[in-house]
Amino acid sequence: MEPIRQLDAIFKPASVALIGASSTPGKLSYDILYNLIHAGFQGPIYPVNPKADEILGLKAYPAIGATPTPADMAVVVIPARMVVGAIEECGRAGVKSAVVITGGEPTLQTELIPFIIHLKAMGYLVKLDTNGTLPSLLEEMLDRKLLDYVAMDIKAPLERYSEVTKTKADSQRISRSISLIMSSGVDYEFRTTAVKSLLAPEDLEEIGRLIPGAKRFVLQKFTPTKTLDRNYLNESPYSDGEMKAIVEKMGAIVQKAAQR
Repeated sequence: MEPIRQLDAIFKPASVALIGASSTPGKLSYDILYNLIHAGFQGPIYPVNPKADEILGLKAYPAIGATPTPADMAVVVIPARMVVGAIEECGRAGVKSAVVITGGEPTLQTELIPFIIHLKAMGYLVKLDTNGTLPSLLEEMLDRKLLDYVAMDIKAPLERYSEVTKTKADSQRISRSISLIMSSGVDYEFRTTAVKSLLAPEDLEEIGRLIPGAKRFVLQKFTPTKTLDRNYLNESPYSDGEMKAIVEKMGAIVQKAAQR
């Protein structure tokens, strides 16, 4: 199979299948399906769940191969042990792209490299989302040309990393990962979630100075919902105007700065 180079199937899908769709409010897969329906998506939506006939008013299908037509994109929200099999089924069913919804730092997974090799053999492009704490593994994946896109979260200026993340952060590892990504030749972005009580505008500008000339920096607006620390539910986020002003300043440091 030739690698899938057309990204419209991810960014502008004509149809979406949700593998692991749930009818239970509060579950992530329920929320994703609800948002697809109510956010104005115009194409067919195929909930995939072998134990359901209907979810949120939509006909459910027992497997990805049972949908009326191959979906442009499959959103995969199932236990990790089942993901490889689901991606293989997507390939056999003619699904053009897949997005796996997961949590945690992927480079901590001991089977990550074999998993990516498996995906590459199936012809899929691979995007890695990482916090940059394991540069040695990142370097190995880049050297073996296993990655097509890398998105790295930069949590804070290096001197405030431990304070902001509330962990014993190794700033040298963060710096090393930044250097590896910027010199890799692979497409990439750096991103920071702007939590106002943790990061002042000056901190965000300092983050920009860690990545001068970077291809892309994305400033993400913090939304106080479903936080692990319930104290942040009362957080007052940056206004759109404040976000725009910070992005404009970042645009003078990197090649492209954007707000998400």
